[in-house]
Amino acid sequence: MGILARADLISVAHIGQASNMSDTLRHRVRVKLLRQLAEDGVPDSEHDDPRRIAIETDLDALASVAEGDPLIEELAARYLVF
Repeated sequence: MGILARADLISVAHIGQASNMSDTLRHRVRVKLLRQLAEDGVPDSEHDDPRRIAIETDLDALASVAEGDPLIEELAARYLVF
């Protein structure tokens, strides 16, 4: 995924509030990670941010696993998603 598109960050609030979207653990983890990136604001182009890199890496991993994969529960525990 790398650098997130601005539209992804802007739509985070809408993703979390959409009533017709499924409420799977995977979805809740993804919303939380995107929200954290949005709250962090624009990345500093001069310095690497280890937290941002970790979150982006976890988003990539989340997108690459099948529903029900143990990684989803691991990420949920790491980011305190219930």
